[in-house]
Amino acid sequence: LNMSGGKWTRPNEVPYPNVWKRYEGKREIEGVKPVFLIQDVTEDLEDEIVEHMTTVFLQDEPMCKAVGMAEDPVSLKEFQDMWRDYMKYKIALVAVVEPGTSPYPARVAGCNLLGVTNKSDKVDTSKYKGEAFQKMVQTLEYMNEKAKVFEKYDVDHYIARFELGRAVGLPLTVTLFSPPSTQWMGGQCGMETLVELDYEDYKDEEGRVVFPGMPHKSMKLMAGWI
Repeated sequence: LNMSGGKWTRPNEVPYPNVWKRYEGKREIEGVKPVFLIQDVTEDLEDEIVEHMTTVFLQDEPMCKAVGMAEDPVSLKEFQDMWRDYMKYKIALVAVVEPGTSPYPARVAGCNLLGVTNKSDKVDTSKYKGEAFQKMVQTLEYMNEKAKVFEKYDVDHYIARFELGRAVGLPLTVTLFSPPSTQWMGGQCGMETLVELDYEDYKDEEGRVVFPGMPHKSMKLMAGWI
């Protein structure tokens, strides 16, 4: 989750839309190995991506599950609106199945809705009305405050992924990882842990654990030079 302030724009010299990678899947599906394209999100894919994020991401992401994001209609609408806003900046990525390489009709295999965070951004968490979504935004702001990313790395902007960041001239990638599997992958990519916070220790003003019943010990805010 990145709260994009809207001040950054994709450089005109970076081709759009662009296919960043093409690779063959490792497992066969009905005797065929599908081929995946990692590419920029285009307008014709927006509805399918919002559906994918709603029915797949929200059902699997541990922090979203803990706060009941999918069961909170107001929060769900705010999250979906945020996803659509991110896609306007032309830096969101999607993995699509190359036509003719899979027996399944679905095009979207996965997506990464990226945002650019600016040093001057001020996020007003009170404008969000959904309880679950507000908890997520407040958590990200809390972790960013503790990490002091801009001061530590002396940058004005950062993004959430490497290859696209290099292409558009952004120097730093920062991501909040919730499960250990993604934290491990971040470390494998050369990212360092800025802040680690145990879920049981993160409580609201009434002393209640914000993310109850988490299957993992802690969240990590991690960063790496691009």
